[in-house]
Amino acid sequence: MKLLSVKKVIDNENVSLVGSVQDGKNGAGMEVFFRYPKRFASFVADEGDAFVPALLLPSMAAGQDLEIIPVISEQLFNNLNTIQDTMCQWYPDLAKKVKISARSKKEYDKNPNTNVGCFFSLGVDSFYSLYKDIHNLYFNRPPISYLIYIKGLEAPLSAYRDHQEREVVSNILDVAGRTKKDVIIGETNIRDCFPLPWGGYYSGAGIASVGLSLGAGMKSVLIPAGHSYKEIHAYSTTPLVDPLWSTERTAIVHDGAETDRAVKIADFLAKEPLAMKYLRVCLKNNGGAYNCGKCGKCVRTMISLYISGNLAHADTFPKTISRKFDLKICEPSEVYFGEESLKLAKKYNADKWLAKSIAWQINMFKMKAILKDVSFFEAQRLVIIFYANLFKGNLLRSAKIIPAPVRNILKKILGINKKNTRTNPPAT
Repeated sequence: MKLLSVKKVIDNENVSLVGSVQDGKNGAGMEVFFRYPKRFASFVADEGDAFVPALLLPSMAAGQDLEIIPVISEQLFNNLNTIQDTMCQWYPDLAKKVKISARSKKEYDKNPNTNVGCFFSLGVDSFYSLYKDIHNLYFNRPPISYLIYIKGLEAPLSAYRDHQEREVVSNILDVAGRTKKDVIIGETNIRDCFPLPWGGYYSGAGIASVGLSLGAGMKSVLIPAGHSYKEIHAYSTTPLVDPLWSTERTAIVHDGAETDRAVKIADFLAKEPLAMKYLRVCLKNNGGAYNCGKCGKCVRTMISLYISGNLAHADTFPKTISRKFDLKICEPSEVYFGEESLKLAKKYNADKWLAKSIAWQINMFKMKAILKDVSFFEAQRLVIIFYANLFKGNLLRSAKIIPAPVRNILKKILGINKKNTRTNPPAT
């Protein structure tokens, strides 16, 4: 893959940073762009930095060497080996280390700007970063100057067919006005050009590319954290990788990993009227403003609000939560979010039915993970034994029936020990 050239285009309304890219496999050309209102023209420089994260991960996924003709930051260039090594360790089936060549490397003069940008989508993590700012919880850091919302990040730009982002933009403008922040509303086609797995693989690089496209006007850009420091794992946006996209001029900052998402909601955002009015987390809104109240993110958010006694005050969610709620745990990372909710339930001494149901769903996912690699008949046998002993309430008596390794795993999952051998299903 090759970045042939970069140009800055200004028309009557917009400024665009456009990169001409050649696919290394078939030689096809494409134009990758970042577009903003014309008043931000001074923030956009016709340099190649923004296209480095945008192109590197697609190149690694395709196994294509990356050649960059325009000048790029020396600091960024020097970090690309570490970024590649990390991504290859995390995604061995997807990412392959490739050779990167740059025509020249560039050092920048000291950035005279002190502007701080923060990506803001009305979600939990971005609202938490804003909450810290407006309540003076940052130390030794300038206040946030700009909230950044980019059409084409949550969903490919081509998916925005019905102007579903209008209400989102309107709400962001209201939040910005009430908190005395300026707003940068932009768009990019990187997800249309490179349809890679977004959340798990490409989102960190994609978001960083947007930050660097505004680098001439930004001293630093905050990427709100989705996980806490205690849960650093293979994920595209992380405190291990995000800062490595920085240049001498613009720092990319992973922000908010000092606490987990359930605590952000219950202990902070539940006390913030703007968050209670506009909080938006849904996985099914395709760039729109609503919360469905049924997907995993909606349900987890509602649980945290319910536990803290604030669900009824959240304007964008149903006012009650069903006892038959489904956390929709489908992968290990979602177990972590469920465990966050369980920990919060214990901290707030929440209703027992709630804690039991959360624990039950976590245990069921873990049980399925154990059974996925055994034969059908062995799985049936283990499930029957599991339920028989679960309802009997004494797993320890099954020593002669369940093989010791499986018995130990089940005991660990269920938290059963000699002092506490009773485990019951949740109330219905």
